Amino acid sequence: VSIWGTARTLEAVSVSFAGQLKTTTADASGNWSVELDPMVASTNGRRMVVSSGPTTLSFSNVLVGEVWLAAGQSNMRWTVGQSTDSPHPENFPLLRMCNWDGTVGAGGATVYGPAEIAAMNPENFYTGSWEPLGASNIGTQSAVAYFFANAIARELRGTGPGGSDVPVGVVELAYGGTSTEAFIPASVLQADPFLKAAFE
Repeated sequence: VSIWGTARTLEAVSVSFAGQLKTTTADASGNWSVELDPMVASTNGRRMVVSSGPTTLSFSNVLVGEVWLAAGQSNMRWTVGQSTDSPHPENFPLLRMCNWDGTVGAGGATVYGPAEIAAMNPENFYTGSWEPLGASNIGTQSAVAYFFANAIARELRGTGPGGSDVPVGVVELAYGGTSTEAFIPASVLQADPFLKAAFE
């Protein structure tokens, strides 16, 4: 599991989680990353603490399990509240959703101005927050992402250590009207004669 972030140049950074303590030093640009050792799935919410200089960030209720990406267009944005199927509350404690809240829209504009271009970086574009699911927020979640996560949670029920359940997290990153090419790596597009022409 990779944990990364930014700090002051050459500042010492420590990450503690689930009995592990990893340390590193930020590089000349302030970037840092550590690798946590492999862990078994756990529904036990634990605290992760990241410290660098005078700054300490604490993340509570962190689980260990499956993480999936749900990317797509408007059909991926379609919500549970708009669906005719009912959610399964018995699985809510096992599920987490991270909903995209990017600062730059995609698909609707043909030309971006300087402000939009400046915001197209990982810190601004890929923003969002992890949410445990419950009756109050299930209706606004991506229906495809939620029902997929629920199916995975049911399939993995009892397969964790000692017959425990396995948590499932989904990062939802969808925006209506985006082109199919936007979800295909540039190297793949350029390797195919037909797709290369469309890419160029």
